Amino acid sequence: MIKLTDILRENENPCWKGYRQVGMKTKNGKEVPNCVPINESDDDAVADIYDYIEGGSKGDLNLMRSGLTELPRDLEEVGGDLDISYSKVKRLPKNLKVKGRLFVGNSPLEELPMGLEADSISGSKSNISKISQNIKINKSLYIPGSKIKKLPIGLKVKRRVGVEGSLLNEVPKGLQCYHFYMDKTPLAKQFLEQDLDDDQIHKLFKKNRCKVTHITWL
Repeated sequence: MIKLTDILRENENPCWKGYRQVGMKTKNGKEVPNCVPINESDDDAVADIYDYIEGGSKGDLNLMRSGLTELPRDLEEVGGDLDISYSKVKRLPKNLKVKGRLFVGNSPLEELPMGLEADSISGSKSNISKISQNIKINKSLYIPGSKIKKLPIGLKVKRRVGVEGSLLNEVPKGLQCYHFYMDKTPLAKQFLEQDLDDDQIHKLFKKNRCKVTHITWL
């Protein structure tokens, strides 16, 4: 028998005062409400995201300059482009599928998470320092000026991978792309100090099982 108090409890905010629920999260093996601080300027953005989800996640999702720090876990797919450039988004949901382009420029995004899929990812001066092992990018990954120090093993992109001006300091392993941009990085500086030429650099990449047609490092 359903009690009136149970119905009322379902409509209550399960979070502490000053916090609101944005989807669910796993804690100690259990699904619990994901409570985040209330920011009045965020309310419209959260509402827009849930309207987008309820509408079938079709078309583009523009969160440019949004004050949200993370996106709801309920957001599993974006039917078009996802733009979080100039926003405060630090984290994306795991296994997020973006059928179009993902724009991350000038955002504090720290990681391209496990299971992320996108047609392309681009944006300069992001805060990205980690790219998970099993992300899938179709056309290009272009994140110049990021904090990335190494690329995941076996990263495969059809066109370009651009990390120029980043903190890259290791030769990639198993990288596959047409054009790799790595100028103005600590790794490029190492090549200069070792007085390597283009042929020697290509041999280094091949030794690491990379399949790259062009390498821009100067």
